[in-house]
Amino acid sequence: MLDRAPSDFRTASAQETHILVLAMATAAQADGELDATELGRIRGRLQTSSLDEESRTRLERMVEEPQCLEGLVRRIDTPRLAACFYAVSLATVDKNAPINRSYLRYLAQRLGLPADLVVRLNRQMGLRL
Repeated sequence: MLDRAPSDFRTASAQETHILVLAMATAAQADGELDATELGRIRGRLQTSSLDEESRTRLERMVEEPQCLEGLVRRIDTPRLAACFYAVSLATVDKNAPINRSYLRYLAQRLGLPADLVVRLNRQMGLRL
């Protein structure tokens, strides 16, 4: 289903990059704060994108603002993008924190991901929900 690493933004379209970076920000803020480690992960992925500097700067500013998960979920138009949304969220958060694990379960449900795909993505990232 995923034709490239979900956190590889080099070949993602501008729209996909935008959605996936905001997915990372939303996941990072699920526990009530965007910490320096999470912000560093997001900025690192953003720097590998094919976006121009102005777009990167604008998106980086948006990362620090609270995002509406439901609004982002409505913008997902393919199963591949849904899987990438979940995968980048999983890669961003502290997977040992109970609130983040709850968020990931909720996210998988909202994205309508098949259970076997969620299990596979979780295992790839060393998580068992």
